[in-house]
Amino acid sequence: MADTAAMPLITSNPVNIVSADYFGYSFVQHFLLMGPVGLVTIVQTMLFLYLFYRRSIPREYSVDAIDELIRESPNPPFLRVIFATLFAINVGYIIASFNRVPVSFVILTGAVFLFVLYCGWYISRRHDDVKDGE
Repeated sequence: MADTAAMPLITSNPVNIVSADYFGYSFVQHFLLMGPVGLVTIVQTMLFLYLFYRRSIPREYSVDAIDELIRESPNPPFLRVIFATLFAINVGYIIASFNRVPVSFVILTGAVFLFVLYCGWYISRRHDDVKDGE
């Protein structure tokens, strides 16, 4: 599902990024061409999955399993920075498209920023665990 949902984006596949840089088409051009195809593919995938798995989809589920995921997830301010960065990357794609800047520069900048951010979060979390005696 993730592959089909991301199909309209150049960044859905590294081959798309290289192709866009090589052939010189923009993020917006790719989106306009692949957007309708991606939409049809998403609808077909959802329909197929529902028809195939409809009997095994539970009507109710326990939310207890989610508690551990919430405890292990980053704190809300960190998540806000991540989502703001992802939004900025998408805006950067559009701006880069109009200025004919390769999308690989935009994705590299966003990836490096998120990596540095994650490293800082990971180090501070490990530091807190060591202080707590774990």
